[in-house]
Amino acid sequence: MKQLITPDKVQKEMLTDFIIMGETRGLIGGYCENEFPVYYANEEMARMLGYDAVEEMVEAIDGKVINTIHPDDREQVIKDIGGEYYEGLTYETTYRMPRKDGSWFWTVDKGKVIRTEDGKLAIISACQDMTSFVERHKKLEEQNMLSQATIDNIPGGYHRCSLEEGHPFLYISDRFLAILGWTREEIKTIFDNKFDNVLHPDDRNLSAKYTARILDTCGHGFTQDQIYRVLGKNGYHWVTDATTLVKSGNQTFFQGNITDITDFVKDKEKKRKNWKTATRF
Repeated sequence: MKQLITPDKVQKEMLTDFIIMGETRGLIGGYCENEFPVYYANEEMARMLGYDAVEEMVEAIDGKVINTIHPDDREQVIKDIGGEYYEGLTYETTYRMPRKDGSWFWTVDKGKVIRTEDGKLAIISACQDMTSFVERHKKLEEQNMLSQATIDNIPGGYHRCSLEEGHPFLYISDRFLAILGWTREEIKTIFDNKFDNVLHPDDRNLSAKYTARILDTCGHGFTQDQIYRVLGKNGYHWVTDATTLVKSGNQTFFQGNITDITDFVKDKEKKRKNWKTATRF
């Protein structure tokens, strides 16, 4: 088995790099060869994996760093590192590592390729246990899914759009699709996933003025709902659109809800025609 303690010069250089990267514990290194034979490991890494000594950990992983990566995550890790190794290469990746007790935990791996004292290239990785962070993130995702389920039950067609040209869709509720009769795939292929392309050509100027008014008030002022036509699978629908500007974290987008008023407009037009006919006599 190769040495587990690197010369002071390499050790000092390596630790300096990772102090700058904000990580000084859980270090493990492997030669840039098949399955990454162990070049270096520290006691913090051994303890992180549940071992009392570095030698015990290295024996458990059969002297190969690849065995500290979950089999299902290895392909992505290799992609994140890149296909070509060279001195000074840095990377960051996330994967699951095995503990001695057989459990797995998520880690963020910040690594760098160095040249060893024998002239070979080796990867040194600083690993941080991210289990609690990943669990919190999953809970937030679950909460977000619940909120999406709630959104899908809002009367009307809820949608979110980017502020970019054409207002690309960021999210479309099932009810929005049901109103117009399209699928998400058809929205992408037929309309280039842009809200403006769903609008009647003669009404796009109305939408442009509407969004301009919303931007002028930064989403805080009152803006009258806008009425225009949007193309459904069975023809154009008259809708009223209530849109606001939303800032969430570092994102800003339009959030709107359309209500189909086609029957109301047609009924109103029919009554108008009947009235004109009646007054003619």
